[in-house]
Amino acid sequence: MRRKILLILLVLFSFEIFGEEQYINAVWYNTYQINLSSQQDAKAQIDEHFRMFSTLGINKVFFLVKNPNGRAYYSSTILKPVILNDFVTNKSSAITWDVLDYIIKKARQYNMKICPYINIFSEDGYFLDEHPEFAERSKDGTVMRWSSPAVEDVTNRMIEVAKEIVAKYDVDGIQFDRVRYETIAAGY
Repeated sequence: MRRKILLILLVLFSFEIFGEEQYINAVWYNTYQINLSSQQDAKAQIDEHFRMFSTLGINKVFFLVKNPNGRAYYSSTILKPVILNDFVTNKSSAITWDVLDYIIKKARQYNMKICPYINIFSEDGYFLDEHPEFAERSKDGTVMRWSSPAVEDVTNRMIEVAKEIVAKYDVDGIQFDRVRYETIAAGY
């Protein structure tokens, strides 16, 4: 009988400690529509977005750090940086500032959690150009612009990307996105 009473008290006590509900009001955020070539203008837009997030009660931001083309929005030793295209001059250049670092600062300023998200197997860019043997294939042998989850080098690379982010930045977690085959016709 004592054990039952003790167990009941322990359960009730744990509800008292852990019972406070915490809601997650999250946003999945990327900088696709922001001109990152002007760091000052880009930061002003990001600042405005975070003010809006705060007004909306957002308390967690999932920020895209690996573009579906395989390029990074952070200072990486593994991934190449995002390329900015100037359609007026028809010139391309890599971003020269650490977007993730700035996003983390904004999240902390507004007391928000930050979880970078990584497009894991989506690789429509340089990586598969350099390593076509890592590409996903359809049943008829057609090469897809998606890296194969069955290739150990591919999965190891993504593990290293996640480890790099966690070691280098003050983040609250990481979300893996596109952790799948590209289509049901893939995997051959």
